[in-house]
Amino acid sequence: MTSFRLPSSKYRHVFSTSSKRENSYEGFRYTKSSCDNPLCAANPKFLAFCIDCGGGGAFQVIPLSKVGRLPATYPRFDAHSGDILDIQFNPFDDNMIATCSDDTTVKVWEIPEGEMRQSIGEPYRELAGHQKKVHIIEWHPVAANVLLSAGGDNVILIWNVLEGQIMFMLETPEQVFCVSWTWTGNYFATSSKDLYIRLYDPREEDPDKQMIQITPERAHEGKKQMQIKCLRGDRLVSTGFGRQSDRQYSLWGISTEKGEPSLESGPLMTDELDQTSGVLFIVYDPDSHMVYFVGRGDTTIRFYEVKGDTISYLNLQSFSEPHKGVAVLPKRGLNINTNEIMRFFRVLPNKNMIEVVAWTVPRKSDMFQADLYPDTAANRPAIEADEWQAGANAEPMMVPIQSLQESPERKISGDTRSTGASRAAAIAARAQARAQQLADEKYGQVGATKQSRYEKEKEAAGFVTNGHSSATPVDSGEGAPSTDPSSQKHIAQLVDEMRKLTLVVKAHEARIKQLEEQLESQQQTNNNNEGSAGSLIDVDPVSGKNGITH
Repeated sequence: MTSFRLPSSKYRHVFSTSSKRENSYEGFRYTKSSCDNPLCAANPKFLAFCIDCGGGGAFQVIPLSKVGRLPATYPRFDAHSGDILDIQFNPFDDNMIATCSDDTTVKVWEIPEGEMRQSIGEPYRELAGHQKKVHIIEWHPVAANVLLSAGGDNVILIWNVLEGQIMFMLETPEQVFCVSWTWTGNYFATSSKDLYIRLYDPREEDPDKQMIQITPERAHEGKKQMQIKCLRGDRLVSTGFGRQSDRQYSLWGISTEKGEPSLESGPLMTDELDQTSGVLFIVYDPDSHMVYFVGRGDTTIRFYEVKGDTISYLNLQSFSEPHKGVAVLPKRGLNINTNEIMRFFRVLPNKNMIEVVAWTVPRKSDMFQADLYPDTAANRPAIEADEWQAGANAEPMMVPIQSLQESPERKISGDTRSTGASRAAAIAARAQARAQQLADEKYGQVGATKQSRYEKEKEAAGFVTNGHSSATPVDSGEGAPSTDPSSQKHIAQLVDEMRKLTLVVKAHEARIKQLEEQLESQQQTNNNNEGSAGSLIDVDPVSGKNGITH
C-alpha cells in the first residue's frame, strides 16, 4: 500500500493571526453593490473601501493607523453618480487611487496626507471614453501612470493618466469579466462572457493581430464569472465553475516563444475545489510564488504554491465570519521582523467591519529570514508612459525589501524627510533627468559613461537601493560624443539650471520641516488649553451645539 506524501514547502506551516476588535476597522456602511469585485484596496499608507451612500458611488480612505470605530461624519470621496464597480491604488504613488463606475467614467483621485478634514468631490483626472458602464480597471505593473479600463461596450482603453489621453483602444468580441497584465506589462490577458481566455498585445498597430492567443475551448464549462491572474514565468491561473457548478482552478502557459506552453496548447493542469457558489478571487505573491484563493461569501482562504507546471495545495485557514471581499497589502508594507509574508483586510459585511489577518511563517530565529524575502517590486516605475507607448520594454524594478521599509530608529527620532518634500524632490529629479536625456539625444553625450535616466533620478532624489536593481534598462540609443563648443556650453547651462533647481527643492524641504514643527507645537498648545476652554464652552447634549456661558 503506497502512502500519499504532500510536496515539501517552507510555507506549509504558515499560520494566520486575526486582529482583535480594537485593532480592526469598523463603524462604516460597506457598499451593497452586487458586482464581483472586492471593492476595497490597501497600500502601506491607506485603506480604501466603497460605502453605501444612498445614491451614487462614494468611498472612504483612512490611514492604516486609524483603527477602531470610524466617526459617522468622517469625510469621503463623492466619486460617481452611479455605483463604484472597481477601485485600485496606483502601485507607484501611494497617494493616488482610481475608481470606475456605472456612470461610464473612470476617475483618478489624489489623497491628502494624514486624516482627511473634508469630503472631496473633484477628481484629479476624469477619463471619459466608454459608452457603457466601466467595471474593470488595472494599473500597469511597470510603466508610470498607465491605466487600463474595460467596459460593457466591449472596448478596452489604455490611458495616460497624467495627460488624460487614450494611448490604445482595443475591441473585444465579448464582454470582459477580468483583466490581468503579464509580469513585464508587454501583454494582458482577459476572461470573457464566452468563457474563453485571450492574450492581447495592445501596442500592435494592426487590430486583426492584437489578439495573439486564445484557449482552444472554454476554459471552464460553468456559466458563472471566471477570474484570471498572470504569474511570473509565462504562466496564468484561472478559477471558474464546472458543469456541475463545482469550483475549479487551472494553470495555463502564456509564452509567446515557439515550443513553449501557450493558451492554444490547453491547460497544464486542472483541479476541483468544492460545490460552493461564490466567485473565487485570486491573490498572487510573485516573490514566494504562492497563490491564495478567496471565495466571496466563504469563511476559508486556501493557499497554494506554484512550482513549474503544477500548483501544489499547502493548507487553508478558517474563520468564523464570511467575507465579501479582501484587500491585500503590498509586500513593502509587511512586518519582516515577525516573518509576515501576507496581510489580508477581510471585509465582514455582517459586522460592518474590516478585519486584519496577518500570515506568518514560524521560525525559531529572530534574525532576518532572507529565504522568505527575495527581492521585491519597488514602488517606482521602470519606464515612463510615453516610453512604453513607443515600444520600450522593461521588467519591474526589483530591490531588497529592507530598502523599502523605514527603520524603527528613524521613525522614533523623526529624522526623515517629510512626504511632501520627498514628492517634491522626486518631481524635480524627474524633470532634471528628462532635461538631461533631451540634451543627450540632441547634442550627444559628453563623458565616458552614460547613466540611465533612472540612475540620475535616484541620485538626485536621494533614493538608496543599496546599489541593487534588476530593472531592464531601456535602449534609448547612444549619441556620439560632441566636441562642438556650442553644444558643450548648452549642456553646461542645463547642468547649472539643474543645480539651481536642486537648491530650490532643498529650500522647500527646509521650509516644510519648519512648518511641520510649528504645526506640532501649535497642536500641543491647543491640547494644553483644552481644560481651560472647557470651562468657557458648554455643549447642548440634545442639539450638539456649542454655547458660551456667561
